[in-house]
Amino acid sequence: MFVLEIRRMGAGSDFPTLYRYDLTKDELLARMSCGYFIKGNKQYRVESTATESDLLSVIYVVEESHQAYQAEKIYGKVGFEVRDLGESDTPLLMTREFATHLDVLQYLHSDLIYVRSGQYNKEMMLDSLEIDEDRNCYVFYGTFTGVMTQGASV
Repeated sequence: MFVLEIRRMGAGSDFPTLYRYDLTKDELLARMSCGYFIKGNKQYRVESTATESDLLSVIYVVEESHQAYQAEKIYGKVGFEVRDLGESDTPLLMTREFATHLDVLQYLHSDLIYVRSGQYNKEMMLDSLEIDEDRNCYVFYGTFTGVMTQGASV
């Protein structure tokens, strides 16, 4: 098991630990891929990450305002959502549910994904990633590039 601490950025050398987790390596890597973190209906922006030892990693965060989406789904396993940041209400475009954090890592490490739209796939470029711990879900925020393809999509 690996330890992950979420610490609040402070003035000087004051970095109080907000949360501490014992995680598998794949969950640790998935969480460290995200630029935003939601827990207890609070949103935190990731300022930096650190590996303090082979078994201890740290995410440094600052709290931001957060507005929950209407009727947000709570996932039983590992949820993954794609939202269009190009629209003012960031509509939900698609959802997937994965068995493990390892299964979702390839999407968290992609700059481009393809979302089905009719018989075509629309290319979407990553803007930011978020882990919503309240809903057990990772969220890919992106904007469409205008490129359309045929074939497989997310």
